[in-house]
Amino acid sequence: MASPSDTPNVMARSPGARQSAGGRFDVAVFASALIAINLVAAVVFAGSRIGDAITLLVGVVLMGVVVARVELRGAPGRLFGWFAALVVLYMIQALHGGLADGLKNAILVVLCLGVFFYHLMYWRQILASPGFVIMAVLAALAVVAYSLVTDAFDNNAINGIAVYFLFLAGFSILASVPLNQAALVGCAIFVSAMILSVLNDHRAMAGLSFGGMLAYLAFLFGGVRRWMSGPIFVVIISISVLIFVYFAILARLPEWAFINDFVSENTGRRALSGRDVIWPLLLFMVSESPIAGYGSGARPAQFFSFEYSAHNYYLQLVFQVGIFGLVFVLGLLWRLYRTLVRPVRMSGAVGFVAAALLVAILHNCFVVMFMQNQIIAAIPFWSLMGLGAGMALQYRP
Repeated sequence: MASPSDTPNVMARSPGARQSAGGRFDVAVFASALIAINLVAAVVFAGSRIGDAITLLVGVVLMGVVVARVELRGAPGRLFGWFAALVVLYMIQALHGGLADGLKNAILVVLCLGVFFYHLMYWRQILASPGFVIMAVLAALAVVAYSLVTDAFDNNAINGIAVYFLFLAGFSILASVPLNQAALVGCAIFVSAMILSVLNDHRAMAGLSFGGMLAYLAFLFGGVRRWMSGPIFVVIISISVLIFVYFAILARLPEWAFINDFVSENTGRRALSGRDVIWPLLLFMVSESPIAGYGSGARPAQFFSFEYSAHNYYLQLVFQVGIFGLVFVLGLLWRLYRTLVRPVRMSGAVGFVAAALLVAILHNCFVVMFMQNQIIAAIPFWSLMGLGAGMALQYRP
């Protein structure tokens, strides 16, 4: 395991990030305000044109800041390339399948791009600000408390949102914790996510948080991390494929009924949860137009008699913009994962972000969160990824 001195000092300034105290304050205030704006737009104005307008305006502003300041060289340039390719694809595909909804979804991708790169560029100044840490913690406490008492959201949806806010708040604290204490603090964050998920009856996230904790502990050991850096990503993607194959194809076969029976007997709830109905229908639609999809703004409700999303980000992505969209997203996730696990020295904070990414990859097998639908969860998630990637890049050889 690396020594405690390997933990980055977030108060130090790199040569490329020298700004006045006022400049540093402004950067952190904007990041803090983004958390507050996200809460207001998503909760107070949920589902309204005002909420949509606020969210989309923030996306355009952030994109302008990023394009003006980001250095497109090395790893940041490759990450930007995958993001930009997805934006272009969504813009092109907005021309059919509903222009207004298509442009909205395209700008949501722009928003996630802006959030990610803003935090990547200014990670040091943001994490050095006590105000940002306080805002992240208060927002997490508010969302966690709300998730335990509200009936306005589906349990799984509000719990997922609360967990990503919890991850961001935990990371903002973990960033300044020495490595010899990081394992305990990081595990405490994952255990908190597990307990919250159990209280909210969100079985999938409880299990994913436990898996995330195991991955985090593995990342703290250099030899294990180097060995698993590539294979574990392949394993996670393979599990994602198996989940889809089970729900979309195997679930209705009698010889596979034992899985649902086992879950029902031990939890009192079905394992299938309706995805065994939705996914086969969308899979058939995708097979009819695998290259072009049905447009950036396409929704399953336009073709079927239910109002649900695909309940699988990857399936909804292919449904909307075709197989190339999936290629671009997998390329982005792979590049981001490699950025987080390849530093010659690993900090406890960066290892936590890498584990959180693996949790999110599997979580999106059941929800549409990465860049659409649950955008209130996507903003803290991409903030977390940007901060972690920025920190990881300082340790690249």
